[in-house]
Amino acid sequence: MPKTQEEILQEIRAAFADVTREGATTWGEPTIKSIEQDRWTDTNISVPESLGGPDKTWSQLKAESEDEDDEPESTARYHDRDRRWEDLIDDPEWSTSVSGGFSYLEPVACRYYLPAAMVRSVMDSDEVSLASTLNIQKFPELDVDLTDRFIERWSALTDHQRRAVKHLVEFKVALEDAFIEELRRLNAHEEALLLIRGHQPWRKAFHGYWEKVAG
Repeated sequence: MPKTQEEILQEIRAAFADVTREGATTWGEPTIKSIEQDRWTDTNISVPESLGGPDKTWSQLKAESEDEDDEPESTARYHDRDRRWEDLIDDPEWSTSVSGGFSYLEPVACRYYLPAAMVRSVMDSDEVSLASTLNIQKFPELDVDLTDRFIERWSALTDHQRRAVKHLVEFKVALEDAFIEELRRLNAHEEALLLIRGHQPWRKAFHGYWEKVAG
């Protein structure tokens, strides 16, 4: 039985109560240099057409960005003002969808920013962007498996914090299931229901990793 919204919020605040960045990278720091160090540049994933692909490589894109006079597009647009992660929850200028995001943060920084994103996700029943961050990304057609990268990203989490994440994911899966059941009650077409069920991002995150977490 998934925990209630209030129980999830209390657990997040308790599990991450004393978490700090400990001098790690801040949300507003990652720049084009982060891309140079990013492991995606070592894969054969094609550059999207919107960025000039498939004729360009990620290395070429990086070099072009460095030559531009303007601030690199990949530079995070957020200017850090927070002193603790709770400050970010209601900050309208902090968005987990800004360029870079969790992808360019070390484990300690990921642990610091995660609870704020979790609280937002609990409060917003339609929020799904965090589901991708909490899921292991695999692209079999490209022979890409980012399991090791995922494990490293969340390596700073304690057992208590992992359980809190698991319970959040379970809570969001229950919301996804309730939405599908509501559509069924309204006599939605069965094929549409199957399509929606096949694209449940929170369920994918749960089965991809978090169901293995004890507790």
